[in-house]
Amino acid sequence: MNPKAPQFTNIPPENPYGSPEAILEVLFQVRSAFSELISSAGADPSKTRDTARYLDLSTNLVWPVTHFINAEDILTATGEVIGRFKLEIVCDACEAKGAAAALVLQARQGIDKFEELVSHCTGDRQSFSLLLKGLSDTEVTNHQESTRKMAFQCNSSLWGVQCQFSFKAIIFVPNTEEPDQVDAIRVFGMIDFRRLRPTP
Repeated sequence: MNPKAPQFTNIPPENPYGSPEAILEVLFQVRSAFSELISSAGADPSKTRDTARYLDLSTNLVWPVTHFINAEDILTATGEVIGRFKLEIVCDACEAKGAAAALVLQARQGIDKFEELVSHCTGDRQSFSLLLKGLSDTEVTNHQESTRKMAFQCNSSLWGVQCQFSFKAIIFVPNTEEPDQVDAIRVFGMIDFRRLRPTP
């Protein structure tokens, strides 16, 4: 996966995470930290159910972590990473199973680094997830499709109207009196247009 954009224009240049490369560096560091932590505790991070059972944690809590560790596209997987509180629970469980103290500390520092990354780039996890999906080659198509559907619903709610199909055609023809000019004809309309509330 090679992020395309060399620089995020909306992030101040002094931001240490102002490039895709800087973001990826942090993500790989955090992934490595949790992979080493879980292995040090005696579990196999490639096996979610076994790891959850061994650490005495719910599968729903462990899956985002193991998915993050094993996913081919780290950008897509990062969007599903759980919050600090639950990551701390994973650290505590690994520590209770005898994970090396240095690796527990490394994982906790990774959590801090990840939270700092989110804070610098977007300020909240949801927006950060959108940013990562925009960088991901494998996710961008699926993400755009679902985003367009959400945008359609949101705009329908905002405007109070909706249509199932809209069309537009623009026809250019030479002007008969002035050959260096053109005339334009625009035809547009909407099919199955309806209101969603009394006052749009």
